[in-house]
Amino acid sequence: MDTSRWMRIALAFIVSVCVCVSDGSPVGTSVINCDADTNVNVGDVVEGYSGDVEMFTGIQATQGVKLVPNLFPHHLEFLELVFTLGDTNAIVRTKMPLDSDVLKNTSGTLYYSVMCDQEGNKINNKRTLKVNDINDMSPVFTQKLYEKTVSEAHPLDTEVLRVKAEDGDSSIEHSKITYSLEPDTEDFMLTDSGTFILKKPFNYNVAQKYNFTVTARDKSGWNDTATVVINVEDFDNMNPYFSHNLYQASVPENQIGGFTTILPEAIKAQDGDFGINETVIYSITAVSPDKYKSNFAIDPNSGVISVLTAFDREEISSNMISISIQAAQTDNSLKTAGSVVIITVEDMNDNPPVFDQTNYNIMLMENSPVGAVVLKATVADLDQGGFVGTLEIIPDTVPFSIGPDGTITVTNAAALDREAIESFPFQIKATENSPPNSFTTAQVTVTLLDVNDNSPVFTSTSYEGKVFANQTVGMQLVQVTAEDQDAGVNGEITYSIDAGNNEGYFSVDENTGVISLVKLIPLVENKILEFPLYVTARDGGTTSRSTTVPVNILAPGDSRPQFFQKVFQATVEEEQEPGAVILKVSFHSIDTEVDFTVETEADKFAISPTGELTPTVKLDYDNGPHNYSVQISISEDGVVSDNAVVEVQVIDVNDNSPVFTPSSFNQSVPEDAVKGFNVAVVTATDKDSGFNKEIRYFLIGGEGKFSIDSVSGMVSVAAALDRETKAEYNMLVVAEDQGRPVLNTTATLVVPVSDINDNVPKFSDAEYQIEVSETESVNTILFTLSAVDPDGGPNGRVSYSLVQQSPSSDPAVFELDSSSGTLQLVQPLDYSEVKVYTLTVQASDGGTPSLVGNSSVVVMVMDVNNNPPEFSKANYNVSILENLSSGASILTVEVTDRDEGGFVGTLEIIPETAPFSVDPDGTIRVTDATALDRETNETITFQVKATENSPPKNFTTAQVTLTLLDENDNSPTFTSTNHEGKVFANQTVGMQLVQVTAEDPDAGVNGEITYSIDAGNNEGYFSVDENTGVISLVKLIPLVENKILEFKLYITARDGGTTSRSTTVQVNILAPGDSRPQFLQKVFQATVEEEQEPGAVILKVSFHSIDTEVDFTVETEADKFAISPTGELTSTVKLDYDNGPHNYSVQISITDGVVSDNAVVEVQVIDVNDNSPVFTPSSFNQSVPENAVKGFNVTAVTATDKDSGFNKEIRYFLIGGEGRFSIDRVSGMVSVAAALDRETKAEYNMLVVAEDQGRPVSSATATLVVPVSDINDNVPSFSDAEYQIEVSETELVNTIFFTLSAVDPDEGPNGRVSYSIVQQSPSSDPAVFELDSSSGTLRLVQPLDYSEVKVYTLTVQASDGGTPSLVGTSSVVVTVMDVNNNPPEFSKANYDVSVSENLSSGASILTVEVTDRDEDGFSSGYFIYTSDTFDISKQGVVSLKQNVTLDRETKDSYVFQIVAVDQELDGLNATAQLNITVTDYNDNAPQFPSIPDTLTLPEGNYSEEAPGDVLTIVPTDPDLGANGEVVLSLLTLNPLFRFREDGMLLAVGPLDRESGETFDLVVKASDKGSPQRESFATIRVSLTDVNDNRPEFSSSTYASSILVTDAEEGKLLLTLSATDRDIGENAVISYSFSSGSSPYLALNSETGAVTLTSAISDVNEETTVELTAMAKDNGVPPLSSTAHVIVNLRIISEVETVAFQNSSYHFKLPENKPEGFVVGEVQASAGSGIYNIAYKLRTYGDLFSINSTGAITTRTALDKEQQEWYILDVEAVDTSNPSTSAVALVRVQVENVNEAPQFSPDVYKASVFSIAPANTPVAYVKALDPDVGDEAGLVYSVSDESHFKVDSSTGLVSVVSVADLAGQTTTVEVNATDHSGLQATAKLEVVVTEMTPESPDSDWKVPLLIALGVLLGLTLIALIVTGVLLCKFKKKWKPHKKPGKGNFDSEDYMFWSQDAAKPGNQANKDKGHENSVSSL
Repeated sequence: MDTSRWMRIALAFIVSVCVCVSDGSPVGTSVINCDADTNVNVGDVVEGYSGDVEMFTGIQATQGVKLVPNLFPHHLEFLELVFTLGDTNAIVRTKMPLDSDVLKNTSGTLYYSVMCDQEGNKINNKRTLKVNDINDMSPVFTQKLYEKTVSEAHPLDTEVLRVKAEDGDSSIEHSKITYSLEPDTEDFMLTDSGTFILKKPFNYNVAQKYNFTVTARDKSGWNDTATVVINVEDFDNMNPYFSHNLYQASVPENQIGGFTTILPEAIKAQDGDFGINETVIYSITAVSPDKYKSNFAIDPNSGVISVLTAFDREEISSNMISISIQAAQTDNSLKTAGSVVIITVEDMNDNPPVFDQTNYNIMLMENSPVGAVVLKATVADLDQGGFVGTLEIIPDTVPFSIGPDGTITVTNAAALDREAIESFPFQIKATENSPPNSFTTAQVTVTLLDVNDNSPVFTSTSYEGKVFANQTVGMQLVQVTAEDQDAGVNGEITYSIDAGNNEGYFSVDENTGVISLVKLIPLVENKILEFPLYVTARDGGTTSRSTTVPVNILAPGDSRPQFFQKVFQATVEEEQEPGAVILKVSFHSIDTEVDFTVETEADKFAISPTGELTPTVKLDYDNGPHNYSVQISISEDGVVSDNAVVEVQVIDVNDNSPVFTPSSFNQSVPEDAVKGFNVAVVTATDKDSGFNKEIRYFLIGGEGKFSIDSVSGMVSVAAALDRETKAEYNMLVVAEDQGRPVLNTTATLVVPVSDINDNVPKFSDAEYQIEVSETESVNTILFTLSAVDPDGGPNGRVSYSLVQQSPSSDPAVFELDSSSGTLQLVQPLDYSEVKVYTLTVQASDGGTPSLVGNSSVVVMVMDVNNNPPEFSKANYNVSILENLSSGASILTVEVTDRDEGGFVGTLEIIPETAPFSVDPDGTIRVTDATALDRETNETITFQVKATENSPPKNFTTAQVTLTLLDENDNSPTFTSTNHEGKVFANQTVGMQLVQVTAEDPDAGVNGEITYSIDAGNNEGYFSVDENTGVISLVKLIPLVENKILEFKLYITARDGGTTSRSTTVQVNILAPGDSRPQFLQKVFQATVEEEQEPGAVILKVSFHSIDTEVDFTVETEADKFAISPTGELTSTVKLDYDNGPHNYSVQISITDGVVSDNAVVEVQVIDVNDNSPVFTPSSFNQSVPENAVKGFNVTAVTATDKDSGFNKEIRYFLIGGEGRFSIDRVSGMVSVAAALDRETKAEYNMLVVAEDQGRPVSSATATLVVPVSDINDNVPSFSDAEYQIEVSETELVNTIFFTLSAVDPDEGPNGRVSYSIVQQSPSSDPAVFELDSSSGTLRLVQPLDYSEVKVYTLTVQASDGGTPSLVGTSSVVVTVMDVNNNPPEFSKANYDVSVSENLSSGASILTVEVTDRDEDGFSSGYFIYTSDTFDISKQGVVSLKQNVTLDRETKDSYVFQIVAVDQELDGLNATAQLNITVTDYNDNAPQFPSIPDTLTLPEGNYSEEAPGDVLTIVPTDPDLGANGEVVLSLLTLNPLFRFREDGMLLAVGPLDRESGETFDLVVKASDKGSPQRESFATIRVSLTDVNDNRPEFSSSTYASSILVTDAEEGKLLLTLSATDRDIGENAVISYSFSSGSSPYLALNSETGAVTLTSAISDVNEETTVELTAMAKDNGVPPLSSTAHVIVNLRIISEVETVAFQNSSYHFKLPENKPEGFVVGEVQASAGSGIYNIAYKLRTYGDLFSINSTGAITTRTALDKEQQEWYILDVEAVDTSNPSTSAVALVRVQVENVNEAPQFSPDVYKASVFSIAPANTPVAYVKALDPDVGDEAGLVYSVSDESHFKVDSSTGLVSVVSVADLAGQTTTVEVNATDHSGLQATAKLEVVVTEMTPESPDSDWKVPLLIALGVLLGLTLIALIVTGVLLCKFKKKWKPHKKPGKGNFDSEDYMFWSQDAAKPGNQANKDKGHENSVSSL
């Protein structure tokens, strides 16, 4: 049915209603004629008219009339008669708007008649009414798709196909149709009759298919569209062509065979006729250079070029070779194409690298710095590009590296230790980067030369000797021994005493080190004389090195022991255990064994041999004395030598805890008690007095609801109570005394809260929203309401009621159960009457007064899905580029649905053959990019269909019109492959011979074509117009008689695209002589499809004739065929295959009027498939039961086809059905293919497609709807197989405590469920439980008793209403719950435990044991406690909290209460106290006080007897006992400084500022704990100057000579120079003459310049002036020194020789300057002006030159990194005889030019654990700067600091955070930048190893300690492993083993130096870890 037509009719009717509705008056009025038939025209109306047509009057009262047909019965469909018997009038009026189009057969005239209905007399009043047509009908095409296939050679201006549309309007004016097509085309003309006329020749290569949308439009614009598809068949007329004019390929030298790659793609040529695609043969036509032609071959079939003879790149002159190739068609070798292939011969790495030497022998000073150049090796390679590869040193453990340029440099200066190894033999290896990675090696031997770099080392750090009373002179006291590893004199050692031998008692043998006594020592009674000697061992090096060792000589005399004090003060706490140390007395004794005695109070005190006083009994402060005076004595050998008194004070301690009586309290409080309400007084007493007995109270627990007065113990309400929130509070009252340590005790306080009715029942929701289908069954339970009242007893018992229903009804529609709250439907629903019900419901409690809570229930009655989806537009128009890739999105359509929930469904493209798909979100995407060809189809039209998922599955469609925009993807195509022109004897220059025409389907400039002649015009006879393609004659052709000259021109058509495309066609120009016309064949074969329009070209016969005008004649079958003057045979009628002959033999003739020829054309008529199958009817509906088995026949759906043969054979297939149905392809029988389930899908909508077997295939579709009918196949299913319910034994009877739910997906009675209890176990009479059959609510109907039955098991059943009924079962296990009545019990009231402060986080301390006599014991219990430090697990394990540590110095004890509660709700409790004492662990290192950065001390001659005080340092240590006792010392023994016992740093040796101005002392503070802890601090002592140095002249004598004739006032004769080693004012020097004087000389006191005071012309003889000069400093007192000054005043000059202006010169030049660069100039003068000077270099003549002017220039470029200083000896020689000469010293310094730094290597590797903390070292990277001394100026940085950072100065890479990189390998880029911004980059590859503890109980620490930094000049990381470190790694790992031991044990220490991580460290390399550092 054409729904669009009826829509248009409906629209027209709407318009008519607006315009043509009757105004109440009929069109005509007539008097009824019941006597004779009449025929009257009533008038005319406009189409669409509604209203009264005609009124009949004059009807007799007894007369009956009726409306009857007038010729056309169906016209009465529009009319009705309004008449009642007895009326005198009757009205004919319309039943529907009048439609002229329906009346088209009667030209728009409506016929009717009103008949007088008299008995036996039927008189007709016949009428006509003209209905004038309006244009309300749209044209409609007779078919939606027109498709035809035609030959590429189809003749122009003939019909291709014809379309037809019809317009249903009745008038000619409104039904006239015009046709138009899209897209516009010049190829066809569309006539008003719908005929497509071909206007331009077909070109198969340009367009194989045409797609048009044809629009039929009437006068008013009403229109319809149809699709026209014209398929073009190819015709052979094109030459082959290559894909590309130029190909490029490469072939490796030394290799034969095919090319690996050819660009831009593999060689391919193909026939220009795409549809025919004749095969081609490939050949090589030329090779340049020609001598290589034999090296190549080409496969004639595939075009693959291969190398037959391999090339050697090093031997060929050029590595590029050109090959010209050709492709010719196999059917015509003249049809060819050409292309060029450029071959590049690639270099192969077939030559190994070569070093310039095979052996290098180098001498190198040991300790050469890092970066020092050892040698530079050169590598060469004959291959292209020379040597490109890597250089390496083998083995890589030697302390050298090699740079990319072959420079070998030092990488580890520390390893260049001659004493460790004298020479380093190694190899250098050069390896090419490219395969086969050829390599070569050279041997290098580096021999180290000795440097005095080792100081002597003593075999012991200290020595001791003793001198007793039997001393003798010369006796040996002790021998010191030192060793020096250096060689030769550098290692020869001599000994001397440098300090401590002031009295001269001792001497040391300088060779043996034996210290002897040289004079007797006077011993002192009662004293040990101590002589600290400092013996120095000094080697024999040029710059000597020495080491000093202390030697302590002791000389003891007699002594008696004595106390340091007469009275000692001590305190001791009472109740200390006997043996506790009270005091250690200080005493002095030379003997090691002395005796102590307690003289008084010996029954209470004792003293040890070391002087420690201890109690022998517990001292009681309360019951004994508070003070004791204990007299003690010290004796030696039984003789008492001294006495002292120890005053001992006993300190009171807090040793009594408070006590509660009783220990527990219970007091209830009403829940409405106000704040401040007193609950109870809880008090305790304490036997102590003073502060120790003062008690303060505080509460633990109570949640802030209660408070306690800290003094009185009164507990009161602190915040509002709510019994429903908490019904009882269990608290601890803690009483603490004010003693130290604090003692406390606890009491339990239980406060039950009594209930009041203060809670309104509360529904779970303020409003309930329920959706109910209007078809829901009566008595269905819709919902269960739930209201809760937290009050207890009757106050909390809730009943339900329905207060109001809106809208109301009688009876009510709903019913609410008062006890269960179930809402039941009791009246049917009707959506059309009421859509929403609002119910007001109420919940009331049982309190007095009762409290009421309200809620509302909104019941929404649900309708049925009835709105189709809608697209946002009916039509979408989109423009996109052609050739858009598959997957690209082109449009997003929007679908809405006015139904609730919007559109939920599927989207699809119609037809499915369209090259698009649509996503669920409406995005339309390209699926077939090849179909987007603008030239084939400029527009593509398709539909998008949206179908709802839910029944009835409404759908809608939208039209999408896609316009393709042009790309230059088509080459020009000539309209013909055969072009021919002729030149006859009447030829003239400029005559047009033939026109070639090419077409380019591209648009715009892409399709604009220009023409040119590219070949064949060798004689220049022709030209072509570049725009029109007209070929003209430009010079006359000499014709040859009786011969046809043939000229083959190649015309190229080129388009105007940005990337131009071109095509070439051959044009044959014939210049004939005389000839006669004749056919080229006697028999021609041709085919033609039936039903072709007359004029269709069947065949163009080939013939030969020089004359241009010949006549053709059809001799036979002339009624059906005709032949044109050009030889084209056409049909003159439509040929019918079915009703006419299948073959015709047509005889034809050709004549020029004189000579003729004959031929026969055999024409075969081809049948076409021109009938589609037809379904009758077009839709089918057949239900099937859901239990139908596979193969069950549903229905047969068949179609018929009027064609015959294959064209009428029909095959069927199904679309849809989800695989549940299948169809027999031949019979059309639809059957069940898979199991059906109505509950899953109730109806299937499918399409049956019938296709015939013709070509093209024709098809038709029919709809098949298969409803699935229900059977009772589903058993009701409970939501659970077993329900577990717990019910308190005190639950009230009639309580609904559960609702069962079972579902049956069947429909109707089959799905209606009823419930029942089948069995109760154990059984009872009456039953304990009752199950509602309809709602499934389970109710308690008898009281429960836990003591009788603990568990009930109910078997329940759900039955449906089917026949037979199906039954589902489940079980309900009802557990009766008991009541809690026994409190828990602790095993102890108090738990006392001591733990070390170094306890690990999370470590367990003890387990508190709790028992409970109730069922399940304490298994459900929990603990209440208040502690931020400790945790208690549910099992009672007390442990230190995770991430918490103990610190005794912060807090040394913890006391808190533990409350055990047996259950969460209304639990009973017990209390115990936990006392935790923290014991000391030596975890604090001594701490230094603030020390000034620099300490000052005047230089001086200090000694042990006269020390100098520097600073008192008193470190602190918060640890206890020995752990906190601190001892100060210097880390290394220093003879100049030591510490006194009180911490005073003393200077005890001579200090000379001029020898050393500052001293850096490393001070160690050590405690006495175990393990011992130490701290280090660096103290800088700076010496202030004392004026202890005299000024020193640079020379003892200063002399000068001057000629009197040269003298002038102020002339400088000489300059005195003195220096003073002191500083400041002590070093300020003034000059003066101290003895002698001269009137000629003056001395500048500040500068020391000696000048002439006046002219000395009066001096007439040789005079010598001698003076004494003094230099005096400015110190107090001042010090001075003198020098001798001699000035010679000469009359006659001495013979003078050559002299330089300066005795030395200093020049600088930048490095790398070229040869000839001027360094500087020296000047010398001769004794006389008559002589000339010549210069020459005595040193470095190979590097420098000097000219006659003294200018020094370079002979070669100099490199600072190789040598910085050059000392040149320049000699100047005069021309005297004999000659004289002088030598000057020239210092040339090569200055640095900045060069970029370099990493070596450029890739580092390291590993780190994922648990490594921030700042963990990973690796050192090291860049070298070729600029000398600039390494320290490099700045390191990393590109990303999210995981790693680098120290900017040292290159140490450390961790930021690596936890998220566990198990990964990451790369860090490290940059090194010099001061000028030049940069180098290295990569650090870090493997992050995942590390996790083996188990949750692992207890380990990895603390990192940094120490000894200043002393050793490096950073040490100390790793202390406590416990056993058990880790699991992602990689296999074993703990490191110490040499000679097993794995790490507890308390092992491992020190790892960060220097060891530096690349190149020797120790690291020896272990195979170069550039790979693992860190924790």
